[in-house]
Amino acid sequence: MGCAAIITKGARLQYLALSLLVFYLLYTLTNLYGAALYQLNPCHIHNLALPLDHTIPFIPAMIVPYSWSLLLFCASFFMVRTSQQLTLLTRRLILATLFATLIFYLYPARFSFIRPITSDWTQIGYQFLAVTDKPFNQFPSLHVSYALLLGVSLWRVVPAKKVALQALYRVALVTVCMLIIFSTLFTYQHHLLDIVGGVGLAGVVLWVANRLRNGLVLKYLTVAITGFIMLAIAGFFLAMYSGIAVLNYIAIAFALYWLISFLTVAWGYQNPNLARNQRWFNKDAQGQLTLATWLRFAPLLATYKIMSALGQWHTQRNKTAAAVPISILTAKQPSNNTVVTIASARLATATLSVQLNHWQSLSDATTLSEAATPSYRIIVIDLAVELTSHYAALPAVSQIIPIESKRSKPPQQFARLSPCLRPLQSHYLYFPLLDLMPLSAIAVSDYLTLFRQIDKLAESNKVPHDKLWQDEGAIEALIIINFQCVMGFSRSVGITVLYLVYCGKLTVGSYEAWLAQHYPRARLPEHYLPAALIVAIAAASRP
Repeated sequence: MGCAAIITKGARLQYLALSLLVFYLLYTLTNLYGAALYQLNPCHIHNLALPLDHTIPFIPAMIVPYSWSLLLFCASFFMVRTSQQLTLLTRRLILATLFATLIFYLYPARFSFIRPITSDWTQIGYQFLAVTDKPFNQFPSLHVSYALLLGVSLWRVVPAKKVALQALYRVALVTVCMLIIFSTLFTYQHHLLDIVGGVGLAGVVLWVANRLRNGLVLKYLTVAITGFIMLAIAGFFLAMYSGIAVLNYIAIAFALYWLISFLTVAWGYQNPNLARNQRWFNKDAQGQLTLATWLRFAPLLATYKIMSALGQWHTQRNKTAAAVPISILTAKQPSNNTVVTIASARLATATLSVQLNHWQSLSDATTLSEAATPSYRIIVIDLAVELTSHYAALPAVSQIIPIESKRSKPPQQFARLSPCLRPLQSHYLYFPLLDLMPLSAIAVSDYLTLFRQIDKLAESNKVPHDKLWQDEGAIEALIIINFQCVMGFSRSVGITVLYLVYCGKLTVGSYEAWLAQHYPRARLPEHYLPAALIVAIAAASRP
């Protein structure tokens, strides 16, 4: 986003609140853990003091710049000028907190000197410090990491054209950050190795933050590390107070499982790959998540299952009818098949029969001839990895399901089955995308492979070949291509747009107007469905 972009105060407060929440939650937990571990077994707490640390004097007045860290932390969210700066600032601070607190848990350390008691005007500051911060969470120093990260993040706040003001500002910024760093030594809060660790952590964070693909990667990194720390520390306290030591090991094992599972998801967002998604989030031929998938990603899948159940409960409780998917006439195939494209959310089994009847009644608005015996084929393209598809609830291939016929009197042979029956076939295709993953993250070749698979199914005319249908004349098929998502339909609409561009029904210049007309509520911003992807699909469209 350009420099002229305006950041709302609400957005600044939201990012600040998120960063503070992560900090206070994890920092407090690891500090309590360090204190409890020290009381239980002091030999498990490390001492990082060097001989040189004994020569460092205690300077009470340095409590003032030490306290600037929190003030600069909060002020920084209102000093950055662009969305990009705000996003990068938040990434850096959260990553520093995550990595530091993970080290605090794995390598607990304690400040080894006794701080002199002050009786002057600095006394209140040190008393407040003693209450809010125990002498643990030492290596690496978050004060040092934050000071360096804030200095880098706020370096370009003043416009370059204001040369004198920019120079004055940068001198002040460097002075403040350096005083914060040195204050950690002179207030007897950290040893020299803690400072070195803080500098190293800041360097790692700057490298990682610039390489994160998007905020979704940070989201799952946060969930992974936060969950690990919370579960592991909860198990430690549970074992300590219950006296059952094995509970600690069980908690650590589950915390490691949580960490590995969500780090794997974060890697999937960082390096999107459709084939890998297929292996990791495998589903069977009916669109059901396999046992192996559940074993790998149970925390993630359980969360989405709960979210889905709550969403359906909310819809039923408020009696809000789900929007009927819009049918788009895609093509009249040379094989006499009529193809209709439909974007939908994941359908509940309770409403599936209603949707099937609605979809199959689309023949009234298509060009199927009255003289032909229509067959109905549904091609379900499952676009999500987190939940099972509704495909398993569809009638099996070639099964006959009831539907209101448009004919006033069906043919004699058809009537022998039922006056209200039509043949249905169904096909399942799996195009596994992680939730909210931008459509541009997937290779154009993967989309083309999918669309050619759909074409192959749509152009075939596989209908029952028993004697019942031999005297019916021309056999036509209504092909319903259903792109279906997990919790909503924006992704389904996006893939539908790409498919219609591939078919030649939409163009680079017409797809936005088409979206505004048919799916005005679909959230498809430029970063999610970029024009460059539309251009690439159009260039490789169906001949």
